Amino acid sequence: MNGKKKTIGSVLLLAVILLSVAVYNYLYKGHRNIAEEEIAHELSTKKLSDALRIDNASVSYIDKVIQTNGKITAIERNTIVIDNSVQVSFQGNVQGLTMENTISIKGRCVGYDDLLEVVKIDQAIIIKNN
Repeated sequence: MNGKKKTIGSVLLLAVILLSVAVYNYLYKGHRNIAEEEIAHELSTKKLSDALRIDNASVSYIDKVIQTNGKITAIERNTIVIDNSVQVSFQGNVQGLTMENTISIKGRCVGYDDLLEVVKIDQAIIIKNN
């Protein structure tokens, strides 16, 4: 009888340890590196904005890696706006960019902001700056 209790206790302890490891890995999984991820969609700022504003295609684009391009219409510390329709946030300060430059970026699509009427992209990197 004692041997059976020890076996059941050992199995339960092993199950608790495995469950704890699984929960820990689920809760504390590593951060995404958008720069290394493949591009899910490549489209113009107009098509991206229209898709999220008019067609409500959020399922197709939200949390996906997007590449888009257009003219810079606003510059802040670590954020730019492209074609007055896509707000792009970078990890660090935006340096070397000027208004009206054509730029191509890659980043994670956060969604459409109804209040500001812009598509939001974060964790962006510059692919090409002319």
